[in-house]
Amino acid sequence: MKKMLIVSLVAVASCSAYASRESSEPIKVIEPVMGLDAAKVELGKTLWFEPRLSASNTISCNSCHNVATGGVDNLPTSIGHKWAVGGINSPTVLNSDLNFVQFWNGRAKDLQEQAAGPIENPIEMAFSHELAIGTLKSIPQYRQWFKEATEKKSSQLPKSRMRLRHLRKRFAHQTQSLISG
Repeated sequence: MKKMLIVSLVAVASCSAYASRESSEPIKVIEPVMGLDAAKVELGKTLWFEPRLSASNTISCNSCHNVATGGVDNLPTSIGHKWAVGGINSPTVLNSDLNFVQFWNGRAKDLQEQAAGPIENPIEMAFSHELAIGTLKSIPQYRQWFKEATEKKSSQLPKSRMRLRHLRKRFAHQTQSLISG
């Protein structure tokens, strides 16, 4: 009985010591982003895996930022349109919402600005924003999803909204949801 009491006291002491130590750690646990609209995140996720946003219809965001491999392609430099080899490797997208700038060189201030780059980059996806939006508008399911994700909660009839800014927002919503931990 005495042994059991001593073991219990040691367990309680070590738990409180761990809790005290955890609160003073300089690196904190990353909490999931709260308040993201599930429909917008799901649309962003669908777009993330959509190869029809590239000129070859074979490259998606996930080609270089594979969420199954930590948000990267594990290559020294990423491969893009017509097997073009990029000049740098792709950074992870996990926790990228917490970065104060985007891209390795910081040329985009946030995820929405970053989302516009790869589609038009001739080495990456080699498409244009106009063609990407036109492609999505030609697919009835995307028209419906964009309408549902962008309609306002008002008495007005919702309009189908599918513009570059909406595309960028959906990619940003998806990327914001990619939190490790």
